[in-house]
Amino acid sequence: MKRVKFLNCRIDCSRHNFLPRAETDFWVGKAIKEIVNCKLKIKNLEVLDIFSGTGCIGIAVLKNIKHSRVDFVDILPQVIK
Repeated sequence: MKRVKFLNCRIDCSRHNFLPRAETDFWVGKAIKEIVNCKLKIKNLEVLDIFSGTGCIGIAVLKNIKHSRVDFVDILPQVIK
């Protein structure tokens, strides 16, 4: 089983052709920090991870932002499994 690190998460990439990119790690990490440090205290954040692939973005959001909800969408059957 191939796993990669992505924003404090271990992502299973054994069923996917693409691995999470360093740029994705950087920008998602930056967005998560902005949300967590927001003075307005965002509650019940809802995220739609479209063409989610490995699900790394949604998983990182769920792990790093309390009270968040993520829906994952993809069209490839092997990804949906």
